Amino acid sequence: MSRVRRNTQFAAIPNAAMRDTTISIEARGLLALMMGMGDDWTYRMSDLMKRCQVGKDKYQRMIRELKAAGYLEVVPVKSDSGKMDGFDYVIHDEPACRENRQAVETPTGEQGDLRKPSSKKTNNKTPIPPEGDLIGDSGNQDQVKDQTDPIDEGFTQFWASWPSHKRKAGKVDCAKKYRKACEGTHPKADKIDPETLNRCAAAYVADLRREGKLDQFLKAPLAWLNQPGWEPFLETSTPTPLDVPHGCPPEIVARGANAIKIWKQYGIR
Repeated sequence: MSRVRRNTQFAAIPNAAMRDTTISIEARGLLALMMGMGDDWTYRMSDLMKRCQVGKDKYQRMIRELKAAGYLEVVPVKSDSGKMDGFDYVIHDEPACRENRQAVETPTGEQGDLRKPSSKKTNNKTPIPPEGDLIGDSGNQDQVKDQTDPIDEGFTQFWASWPSHKRKAGKVDCAKKYRKACEGTHPKADKIDPETLNRCAAAYVADLRREGKLDQFLKAPLAWLNQPGWEPFLETSTPTPLDVPHGCPPEIVARGANAIKIWKQYGIR
């Protein structure tokens, strides 16, 4: 998809589209973002999700909103041989099906048009399902796989595995710090992949649980990521199994190594 730009510093975005209350403010923001890109910009789901700071489900919901409202049109393209050769994604300044849309309220007063209503399109040669990603990768003509962000997936696992605790807070800030660690922009640590980072987090939690200090000494996840708390566990990110004697009750095991030691010394066998 491409847009006409006034110059290199400004983009002309129709006021009517931005005032259209029949679509969500998130969808309008995505539309404005796409309208403001250069003619040669290639849209990718992962990039737009990152810019909008939304997940995959919300991103696809916004795309469906724009399509249903008529601002985004998906047109199948066939090659000379009649085979599917991709899709044209067409951005409209005004909804394509204007008769089915309610009028957009315009403020009173005189206001000149930024430009004449227009629509432009870019032929994405890679076959892309209408409900899928907005990409233009000519390296794979046969199939476009759903692109997922491994860092986002890694953080989802990290957050889910961190024990529930009063200090477990600040999920958005944690996600930003987690990404910095995995992208190599953390101010105190070298780049680390999500899988290794999650193993280290699991080892940290397992050590506290083994020593019976989980409730007392578990750090807030943001503090652990800021520290960085994974470095001591890089060489030993696989937790050492507990030495559990026969007959030890599960509730004692869950409290860690110290509880097991006391049970072995004073417990009833």
